[in-house]
Amino acid sequence: MSGRQYQVLEAYRGVAALTVVTHHFLQVSTPGPWPQPKGHLAVDLFFLISGFVLQDAFGRKLKEGLTPAQLLRLRFERLAPLLFLGALIGCSRPIADILLHLEHRPTISQFFSWAATNGLMLPAPHTDILFPLNLPVWSTFFQILGTILFAVGLSAARTSVLVAAMALGAAGIVHCAWSNATLNLGWAWSHVEYGFARLAFSFPLGILMARCKHRLPQHGRVGLFAPVALLMAVFLVPVASAYAGAYDVFAILVLNPVLLVVALAWRAPERWQPACTLLGRLSFPLYALHYPLLLLDMAILRRMPHELFLNYAIFMTVCIAVAAWAYKHYDPLVRRWLVTVGRRVPRLGNKFGPAERGSLAG
Repeated sequence: MSGRQYQVLEAYRGVAALTVVTHHFLQVSTPGPWPQPKGHLAVDLFFLISGFVLQDAFGRKLKEGLTPAQLLRLRFERLAPLLFLGALIGCSRPIADILLHLEHRPTISQFFSWAATNGLMLPAPHTDILFPLNLPVWSTFFQILGTILFAVGLSAARTSVLVAAMALGAAGIVHCAWSNATLNLGWAWSHVEYGFARLAFSFPLGILMARCKHRLPQHGRVGLFAPVALLMAVFLVPVASAYAGAYDVFAILVLNPVLLVVALAWRAPERWQPACTLLGRLSFPLYALHYPLLLLDMAILRRMPHELFLNYAIFMTVCIAVAAWAYKHYDPLVRRWLVTVGRRVPRLGNKFGPAERGSLAG
């Protein structure tokens, strides 16, 4: 599949990342009559897209000589710079809490354990939250686990094995919704099993869909509005609290796969492809950096409770600007440094198309 055929997926990732940013912003802001976006469903869409793109880009190459270590090295170079920057920004809030002797401050030993583990893309001990310096990174950690499993054998696993994993994941998802009336779980040790369940369903499904992509419908070009509107409808449709858990299950098991089929069936027109590319490029920087920036912005939110939309506009502008700077300047610099100081691997990146180099699988 060529890079241009990934354009709608790129747009999906960018819009989903913006939805996650909005979701977290509204969570810490003054409650209002507006609907809360279901940004947590974007996590499962990311799992699904990640499984699809990894299989499509690297499944055959793993059979042809690409080693698991080489693939994991490529993924590390893709993810590490922005995750480290997010953890670094995330350190500012607990440091300020410690210096100001606030009641909810961590102990110094707790802070250093958080910094050491989260800085290395590992969950933190001595706290319930897996990534206290940058909470949304929990899903990226699960994507890393999925990539490891993919590299060491899942890419060549029999269909029956993938279907069995999906069945277990679906059972865990249904149990989560039944017990908690939501699937916005998996980010803490107390419910980490639901993170595994969400990964176990969506990631193998993405692999299976990549294997049978030639059987999926193809309908040529379509304006970007229709598929993005469908994505926004899934994330923004108002649902009564009594049915929130059931809707989450339906969205993950049915609607997210439908979104992927739609994205693969249609190609964006030429005039929309730069916008799709931009959305895709900013998606991971936005996802990786917005939450620590939000923690810094919370002090302003508490002082401006009646200026919600102005604060949202300012916050979103700052997030997009920081994400663009990180993508254009910081990320390439650190990636080159990682290649220089680390053990060199064969120059496999030149053989891959734009999507295969990781623009989607991040």
